[in-house]
Amino acid sequence: LVDDTQPAVVNNTRLVVREASSIILDRGMLNATDAEVMAAGLVYTVTRRPRHGQLLLMKEVATSFTQNDIDAGRVQYEHTAGERLHDHILLSLTDSHTPPVSLR
Repeated sequence: LVDDTQPAVVNNTRLVVREASSIILDRGMLNATDAEVMAAGLVYTVTRRPRHGQLLLMKEVATSFTQNDIDAGRVQYEHTAGERLHDHILLSLTDSHTPPVSLR
C-alpha cells in the first residue's frame, strides 16, 4: 500500500477553559484519521505556542504529539495567564508521508 493521502481532520473545536485551570484534549476536540496510518503515526506539531497557557504532553511542554496521545488522554491545555481570556495555538498535522495540514 502506498500512503498518498493526507490525514482528514474530523474534529478541531474551540476549547473552553476556566481561568487558571486545565483541560484534557479528547477526540471530540481534536481528531484526525488516515485510512493508511494508525493513530500513533498521525503527528501534530506545535507551530505557534499558546501565549496565555501551555500545551502539555504528560505534564511536559509539548512541541509535538500524536493522535494516539490524544486518544489516551495524555495531552492537555493549561491556562496560566491570569485575566487573559483568549489564546491561540497553531498546529500542523502529518502522517510523515504527505505534506502537513495546518490547523488553527
